[in-house]
Amino acid sequence: MAKKEQLLSKELIVASEIYRLSEIENTKVYFTKLVDILSKKRKASAATINKSMDILFDLGMIYADWEKLENGRWARVLKIAGESKDFIKGIYEETHE
Repeated sequence: MAKKEQLLSKELIVASEIYRLSEIENTKVYFTKLVDILSKKRKASAATINKSMDILFDLGMIYADWEKLENGRWARVLKIAGESKDFIKGIYEETHE
């Protein structure tokens, strides 16, 4: 039997990981951090994450703001858009029981 998360598209895997990190763990999510986490879990490559983020930006499901990180560097911090938050939260809760 396949895990529920394996049934998700790459875009929804990326969105649910952004949701988990930003809303549940309350950490800042930026591209390289997302790539490190998802590639270690063998869920997506950097190219796939980049393409998925482009689609999520185009759909208005995520947005990014420039913020200063704890190490003093600046990064585009990714967040789930308000209109999509409940949808992504539902997907996350359904697939991460």
